[in-house]
Amino acid sequence: MRVTVFGGTRVRPLQHLGEAQSCFLLTSDDQWSDSVWVTDDRDAFEFAQSRGILTRGTVELFRALVADGDLTPDGAFAVLQDIYAERGLRIPSSPRELL
Repeated sequence: MRVTVFGGTRVRPLQHLGEAQSCFLLTSDDQWSDSVWVTDDRDAFEFAQSRGILTRGTVELFRALVADGDLTPDGAFAVLQDIYAERGLRIPSSPRELL
C-alpha cells in the first residue's frame, strides 16, 4: 500500500509509511471504526475516503474547534498561520472563513 497508493520508494523506505499504516489499521481493526483521520495530503485524503475512512483536513479540524468554542476564529487563524509558515499548508485568507 505504501508504494502503490502513496508513492513511497525503495530508496526512501519510510516515506508515507505512517499514512499507509494508519489507513490499514483504520480499515482492518473494528476498535478504530469510529475514528477520524486527519491529513492534508490530497492523495491520501482521497484514498482514505474511498476506503470509507472518515477523513478531515487540518483546516476542517480548526473549524470544528471554533464551532465547539474551544478556539476563537482569531486564535485558530493564528495557529494555522504558524503551521503555514512551517510547512505551507493551504489556509483560509481570514479568521472569518473559520466560522
